[in-house]
Amino acid sequence: MQSLFSTIIREISLYVAAGLLLWFGISMLVVSLKPGEDIYSINGNDIEKGMHITGDIDFAYDYYASQSDERQVLGITTSTVDDTGRWYIIPIYGENYDDTKMITVRVNPKDYAAMEKVVDNTWAYLYGETDTYGQDVYTIDARVIKLDDELHQYYYDWYGRGYEAEADQYLVPYILVPTVSPWISGVLVLFGVLLLALAVISTVRLFLLGERN
Repeated sequence: MQSLFSTIIREISLYVAAGLLLWFGISMLVVSLKPGEDIYSINGNDIEKGMHITGDIDFAYDYYASQSDERQVLGITTSTVDDTGRWYIIPIYGENYDDTKMITVRVNPKDYAAMEKVVDNTWAYLYGETDTYGQDVYTIDARVIKLDDELHQYYYDWYGRGYEAEADQYLVPYILVPTVSPWISGVLVLFGVLLLALAVISTVRLFLLGERN
């Protein structure tokens, strides 16, 4: 009985793993192959999950959250890798000035320097230290995902507690995250197909063995 239960769990696990690989791979492949919409030509109210957005960001306020990853050996935390990703807040424009909103951009460590130049130029312009901005840009090729509740709370911290309702009026509740290259998505799909084939072969084999018994 225990052996039968373990076998069923193993078979289900194979199908679930294959399904997840196929789902992630295909969804990311579809987004990366879509024509990208320029970030400054789309209204913030029209942004939806799954969109492909590209362009040069020339205005950014700051980052309001950063990520730290733990390294574990045998379930024991051995070290912490600080700042493996940051979530920046940028303006995204509407049909007129009053429609301007803000959206989150996920930035990887290798791009911090470029994004920080944009932030510095932004505040130099806002403080009147320069009459122009956009000398430096951060180029994005991103897919849109939903802003989760935890990051939403960090956004409130950045905007100012006690002003949550006002903060939400300006927020587009999505994140622009870097796209995965099509070849990586293709590899995930390939592994998903191979794992699915393995699961089917395993199931058929078990069925035939059961018939013989």
